[in-house]
Amino acid sequence: MSLRINLCCGETHFDGYVNIDAYPLPGVDVVCDARELQYAEGTVDEVVMFHAIEHFTLDDACMLVRRIFTWLKPGGHLLIEAPDVIKTVKNAPANTDDFELVQCIFGDIVELRKGKEGYQHKWGWTGPLMHNELVSAGFLVGNIEDGISHPGHEWRDFRVTGFKPKAV
Repeated sequence: MSLRINLCCGETHFDGYVNIDAYPLPGVDVVCDARELQYAEGTVDEVVMFHAIEHFTLDDACMLVRRIFTWLKPGGHLLIEAPDVIKTVKNAPANTDDFELVQCIFGDIVELRKGKEGYQHKWGWTGPLMHNELVSAGFLVGNIEDGISHPGHEWRDFRVTGFKPKAV
């Protein structure tokens, strides 16, 4: 039986995954801050993080990527999607207002106003930066692609998948 984790899932839940978030939202299977999460080495098949990594400081994000690497079985993978701060500025459709662009970079002001500090973006990633971070952590990394988890926002989002080598 495979162990697949949807880390920092928010309101996006997947069947067949352990849906984990720091907030006790409907559909969350495990309420836990990702920085405190523990899994045994080599026990996880897949981790997905959609629009989550930007909510961590650079140091915490790098630490989390390295922890996930240890959790993964050889051949397992980590899939990350996030807003790309450079793409956001360069590729914004002409009808995109400045407020939406700034919110793409800094976080969801609606949720922040509700006191949910976890919705603040604490680091500005780009596809190439994430690619390099995954390689630095030991992953084999494929191409940087446009994100697909937020339809209509491919112009701003990236998707990068890192695979744990089968022989580490």
